[in-house]
This record gives sequence, C-alpha cells and structure tokens, in this order.
Amino acid sequence: MPDENQALDDVLDQVTGGQPIVASAPAPNVRPPASRPEAVPANANDIDIADIPRRALVSEVLRRRLQKFINFSSDKDNTYSVTKLPANLTWGPAGGPNANNVCRAGTNIPVVVWHVGEVMRFWFFKQNGEPADNVSLTVAPFTANAKAAVQAVAKKFLDPRRRVAIESFTTEVKASKWQTARVPGERAVMAVPFDRVYDASERYMRLSDMPTVDASKIKAGDLVLLETYISRYVDKTDKMYRQVYTMRAISLLLSGFSKADASYDEDVDSGFDAVL
Repeated sequence: MPDENQALDDVLDQVTGGQPIVASAPAPNVRPPASRPEAVPANANDIDIADIPRRALVSEVLRRRLQKFINFSSDKDNTYSVTKLPANLTWGPAGGPNANNVCRAGTNIPVVVWHVGEVMRFWFFKQNGEPADNVSLTVAPFTANAKAAVQAVAKKFLDPRRRVAIESFTTEVKASKWQTARVPGERAVMAVPFDRVYDASERYMRLSDMPTVDASKIKAGDLVLLETYISRYVDKTDKMYRQVYTMRAISLLLSGFSKADASYDEDVDSGFDAVL
C-alpha cells in the first residue's frame, strides 16, 4: 500500500495552489509553481456550481469548496474524485501486494478516491467504548452524478461471475478498515482507535497542519470528505470477489449538516485487510 501520509499532504497543493481552502472566503485562484504537479484542468465534464445542491446550513462559500473537491483529479498524485476516475483502472498485478486494490493500468499503486457525502452510519467503537477491530463509515454522496459514479464503480469491478443489474447497486459508500495491531513482544493483538479524522470545517490543508477530531465526534448527518481505496475480497459463502472501499481518512466539512439520527453499524468482518 502507498505511504499513508503522502496522498492528502501531496494532493493538497493541487486543490488549493498551495493555499488552504478556507470557509471565510472563496479559495484564491493561485497557480502552483511550475515545479509542482498540477491537477487536471477544468473541462466540460466538471460539475458546475449549479449542480451542487442548495441545502440548509450549506453556505455559498461551502458549495464552492465542495465543487473543488468533487471536480478534483490528479494523475500525478493518483488521486481522484469518484466522479473523475480515469478509464484505465484495473486490479493490481496478480500475485503482487496490491492484487486486490484498484490501480491505474501499468502501475502497482492503488488509486485514492474521494467522496463528498453525508454520514449515514458509522462504527468506530464497541458498545463498551473500546475501539472496534474493524471500523466503518457509510456516506450518501452529495450530488446525483456522484451517486451514479458509485454505481458505475460497482459495475466495473463486479466479479464477472456475478449477474447483477446496475440499478440494484447501492449509491451509498461504505468504507472500512482493520484497526488491529500486534502487542509488542506478545502474540496477542489489540484494536487501536482510528485517528485519521480531521477538522476541515474552516479550511482544508496539509494533514500535518490540520487539527484532528476524535472519531467519537463523527455523527450521522455530518458532511465529510471520505478518502478511500477500491478493494476486493473473496466472499467465503460463494468464493467470488466482492468490491469494497477501504477507508483511508475522513475530513469533517460541516457538523450537524442534517437532522438525521445517529446510526450504528454492526462490527462485521469485511473479509480483507487493507487501508480526505
């Protein structure tokens, strides 16, 4: 898997031109220095501001921030909004460390996929307050085209032995990640809290410069940027592959965006161990 500290830190300069995306004013239109890789330029397939839903509590400034996230695409950083995924995606080389992660053809580097959406369900801690072995977050994409893109991903990476109509694919994105680690000097394993949660409500910048948020503060109805990998595992019941999303990071954009009630997922073993 790629360095977990690289993608968001390196990609940020492409989103902002080296400047943070702030909530107090639209992000400045600053061209990055020529030595820095640049995001794919705007094109006819970009989401217009008119396509960003007008919702209560979502300011015009926030809508423009969301537009930047939703339109983001960078070949250099191997990072894309789910609506901007390149066509040459495939599973990693057979037998390699990323055989069960989606990469660009000809590479062995998993692509990082961004989802802007509303938190629907989550599981970070057991009912007794201890960290969950397998954490998860489910979001509903914020725009109609993002929902369609999620279904397209499910269709593209469906095990060819399965026969499923695209209409039956969910438009929600559930991402999970194993949090178990071996206790130093012992054979036992323990679960550690998921700590890659960041406060991007005012600005979005390098992870090392962003304040963190305890995962317990995330609740249903929050608006987040969810960063994932596209992965797969073999279902023990039918021996076929199932496509899943591996959670990499969460950036909180707006707390309490919706009046939805908190909802908890069960601590379900997703069957694989992989890693906004």
